[in-house]
Amino acid sequence: MKINTKQFLEQVNSLLPATSKTSNMPQADSIISDGDNRLITFNDEILMIVTVDYDFPQFTVNAIDLQNRLKSTKASEIEISFTKREMRISNVDDESQKTKLSIESKIMLPYDKSNPPSTEDWVSLPQNFIDGLTICETVCLKKASVAPLFAYIYIHDDYMYATDDERYIRFKMEASIGTGFVNSKAVKHIVKHTPVQILFSENWVYFKGDEAENCVMGVRTLCDENFGVLDEDVWETDGDDITFPDELSKKVDECSKFCEKEDPLLEFETNDAKLILTARKAKAIHRTSIDLTEPAEYKFAVAPDTIKRALKMTTHFRFGNDRLTMSSENMSLLVQLTGEE
Repeated sequence: MKINTKQFLEQVNSLLPATSKTSNMPQADSIISDGDNRLITFNDEILMIVTVDYDFPQFTVNAIDLQNRLKSTKASEIEISFTKREMRISNVDDESQKTKLSIESKIMLPYDKSNPPSTEDWVSLPQNFIDGLTICETVCLKKASVAPLFAYIYIHDDYMYATDDERYIRFKMEASIGTGFVNSKAVKHIVKHTPVQILFSENWVYFKGDEAENCVMGVRTLCDENFGVLDEDVWETDGDDITFPDELSKKVDECSKFCEKEDPLLEFETNDAKLILTARKAKAIHRTSIDLTEPAEYKFAVAPDTIKRALKMTTHFRFGNDRLTMSSENMSLLVQLTGEE
């Protein structure tokens, strides 16, 4: 059969986030054709399903090998055929490339229990859903084995919440979409997926792209967890208002290069009328400072991406006895101040 190379490559690329080279599950590094016009990948944390028009048989093939073959050609169309053990690919009108990829007809990957339920209860996502997801993700912990809740974004009605127990973010969406948890590690894949609809189930949250993409993404969720939503009066802090200098965002960019890649924190501390920023990682410490308009006394730590995104919304913050807060039209940030060591 003849297939458009660009379209097929885009479909293969969209499936890759749910593959894994290190999983103990068989065929987790493969793309599955279920024989019913669906291509599927699954790594027990993410599920990807793309509906296609190709009359493929049931088989599995290594995802990276297939991607590399499609990327290697400039031919606009390819010819694909199958034997019992091979997927054969050649270029249309160009015999310079011929490839045989090993396939297995028996599917061992246990993806079927993670399929989205047959329902019409999909909910349209508000336009600011991705904005909320990406800023909430900045306070989540990637290494959260002791407290898994800190690795997840909690969605309830028209709000998102995230915390690492010292920093809290609350984001108001433009519409209510349901209740559930989204793993922060999957956010970058969700963003690339550009979803337009969402569906919560007991163990999974599903995202559907537009009809042209025919793609569904599933992300494993938390079960039986209670997220401690802060009371409204906690966000309404009494204290001193302060406006950060315009150059702070550039200083944060400068320091972010010296923070750890996973769960980075940037330290902020005043010394009279100077704000000192300190970044640390295993083999480096970097400090820089900014002049303030008047003396102040506070100390806190926050992820560089969190403060950068907050500064795009406002430079006005409030310092209370034990916390820093800021609020914009949709987002509220609370950071616990730290004492002297």
